[in-house]
Amino acid sequence: MIWMLILWGAAVAVFSAYTKNMQATTLAIGKKLAPQNPLLPTGMQDAITPPWQTRNNILMFAGWAACAVLCFTMLAWYIALGVLLGTFCMGVSVVSLYLVPRPMSKKFVNKIRQSMEARRTGYKKAGDQQRAAAMEEVLRWFDTAMNK
Repeated sequence: MIWMLILWGAAVAVFSAYTKNMQATTLAIGKKLAPQNPLLPTGMQDAITPPWQTRNNILMFAGWAACAVLCFTMLAWYIALGVLLGTFCMGVSVVSLYLVPRPMSKKFVNKIRQSMEARRTGYKKAGDQQRAAAMEEVLRWFDTAMNK
């Protein structure tokens, strides 16, 4: 049973680190696209974040909740609390530094651009010219910002 807890904790730490680094990438690029705009504190992050990133954020919290349930049912409360805090603070930090792509890595930047292109194509197919034109403009800003 303890192996299940270890494997689940490791999987949640890796998934959390990946999600965290992707979120950091969308925030950094979003701020590059709308620098120093007081009306947009996170820049254009909402416009460029892939739809699946929202799902990943939700799954990450669900994974931590499941991990907490496992810990508190299998271990004494004080050990469970220590394991959760250690995994959250140390495990995610170490994994995000060494095992998953770093924020602003080429892999993350390419995934964001591919997602925007897919959304633009979807808007065109659906006949939504305004959203397609808006995404086209965001893609131009994206390309300009990333080529600096």
